[in-house]
Amino acid sequence: MNPLGAAFASINAMNFTKEVLETNYVIGNCGRKVTADYLEHICFDANSNLCLTLHYLFLCYAPTTAMTHGRQLATAIKYFFDFLCEYIANNPFDLHPDKYTDISVELFYQYQDYMLRNKISLLNAEKLRTAMGVVARQHGTVPLLLLQVYRRPKPKKTEPLGDDAYHMLCQALTSHIDGLYEKLEYRKTVDQAEPYTLETMEPNIPGLKVNMRGWEVDHARSLKTLLNHDFPMAMTLEQMEPMMTKNILSSYRKNNHHVVPALLHKYVYCANYNNSLNLDGLLGLYYPSDLDQCAIAIFLLLQTGWNKESVLEVDGDDFEHALSGSIDESLSVVFSEKFRSQGNEQPFDAPKQMTASSNRDDPYSIHNLVLLAKELSKPMKGYQFDADPFLANGKERNELFMFLRCWGDWFKNKSRHSSISVPNSYVHGCEAFLKQHEVHESGRRLKLASDITRRLRPTWLKHKKREYGLNIISSHFGHADARTTDIHYDSSGAAMADRMIRLRNEVEAVTALLINRKFTGLLGKRANDQAKQQVKIFAIPGHPGPLWGCENQYQPDWKGFEQSVPNGKKCYSIDKCIGCSQVRIYEDSLPYLMERLAHIEYELENESEGARSSDLRWEGKILEFLINDNHDEDTIKQASRYRRRNAPLLPRDLASLRLIFDENDDD
Repeated sequence: MNPLGAAFASINAMNFTKEVLETNYVIGNCGRKVTADYLEHICFDANSNLCLTLHYLFLCYAPTTAMTHGRQLATAIKYFFDFLCEYIANNPFDLHPDKYTDISVELFYQYQDYMLRNKISLLNAEKLRTAMGVVARQHGTVPLLLLQVYRRPKPKKTEPLGDDAYHMLCQALTSHIDGLYEKLEYRKTVDQAEPYTLETMEPNIPGLKVNMRGWEVDHARSLKTLLNHDFPMAMTLEQMEPMMTKNILSSYRKNNHHVVPALLHKYVYCANYNNSLNLDGLLGLYYPSDLDQCAIAIFLLLQTGWNKESVLEVDGDDFEHALSGSIDESLSVVFSEKFRSQGNEQPFDAPKQMTASSNRDDPYSIHNLVLLAKELSKPMKGYQFDADPFLANGKERNELFMFLRCWGDWFKNKSRHSSISVPNSYVHGCEAFLKQHEVHESGRRLKLASDITRRLRPTWLKHKKREYGLNIISSHFGHADARTTDIHYDSSGAAMADRMIRLRNEVEAVTALLINRKFTGLLGKRANDQAKQQVKIFAIPGHPGPLWGCENQYQPDWKGFEQSVPNGKKCYSIDKCIGCSQVRIYEDSLPYLMERLAHIEYELENESEGARSSDLRWEGKILEFLINDNHDEDTIKQASRYRRRNAPLLPRDLASLRLIFDENDDD
């Protein structure tokens, strides 16, 4: 058992050593530092079993997962201590929790109520409960608490890119990849160029009278000169810094200068005056940027259907499967590994191989894109990474996707080159790509990495799923069972988006048929039958608007019609229409419905409870539904004005209208 586990062998007799208490951070499995910020909280008590156990949960859980999950756990514990401050202030001493086992279901619910009141995400409560369960099951040093988390709205499914955005993205990627191939060709020009010397620089040639600002410099020769003098990769940052100070870059004197500072003066200081190519632009002709490598990664994501982790873990020296070329020489099978496990109780590292087929003859294929990234990174290969402020070590940096930073960041971040496998670099490169290449979806320009990265896999699924069988796609995704893939398809954002499109098309088609009375089937038959009926419209003399209509006076079905309407005779029980399926309500009926509802409310309020009370309440509920749930506010206001101007619209006893409609009937 590890020292921490031994220290917690008994939850009731916990003996923290001073060394353990002073452990205020851990290194996540991804190599990044996670700090226990809650240790400075006012409610953290080093003598409390509850506080120490929560700290122990952090020390056990955070090193086994990625930095983001460990940081969220630390945040959840901090919010729990915030909640404890409020709870202790509002409850007597006997109810104050002091032990880990005092975290009951009720207390955990109150913790969640606190977060809801303060608009804090319940994901923090979920993370705390998850850590409690994982440590209890894997270490066995803390009791397993059975706690519940409020149901939160399910997150929106990740939908694929729309067709327009997909085509715009493909065009942008293809165009940018063409530029990267041109960059490789330009390197050949640089290799063949003649480097500058102080004597061959035009400002130093007697008689030419050319100053540094007006000098039309040859960029290929400039690059060759810098490379020959170990700039920017072969020298250390300490060696480079003295020649890149502000005073050195802004000054230039003939015949008393080294060639490298002279060129730096031209590309840094002079570039600010005439908008000529600056130093970043010059190095960008030879070295890849984070934008360039992200364009390759995005194209790989779009073609492989892998997640970002798998693409950024491709080994540039070992990415071809042994089956490559076995059937066709142009066929290449590219593979990578998906390291992170899927599940809280699984070990963090659970490698699973991911494969994808590729065509060697296609310059935009997966195989050739990997080779392109490798070739672009080649000038930086073999040089040790400088210190990187975003990482505790270099574990995350894949040398396949290396890039050169802007020179202004070299000394600020103490790093000249890095890799887009670093999350910050990927996000910056992706957003730089979207800034340079416009991609629009439904009239909105996509600008953030989150706008496309998570949607590339569903997009691949949308365009490729019809080409492959379920078992092949299950193997491609690394699913252990084809049923997992089937369930994934059934509930994925791609499936939802496809269903919405098909549903909309069907609804539009059905609506068109209904409008033209051409719909066939049960619904269509009833709609056509209703359209052919000779509806009886009831109208009260003196009022222009109709009361309501009756579809078939010979077939009433209101309760008790058998005793009032002889068989084969017409129904004139106008007071029963609201409870009959033959009634037809129109927009012009709204003032009469409002008048009738007012009469019912008056009768229920002012008359004693009787046999008709239940019927009146039932009729009132129907009228409220017809008035409030089926009309907009403007229509209701218009009906109210009509009712006031033409009051009274109805007698209090609707049965008295029977004689009017019976006498006015033409039949």
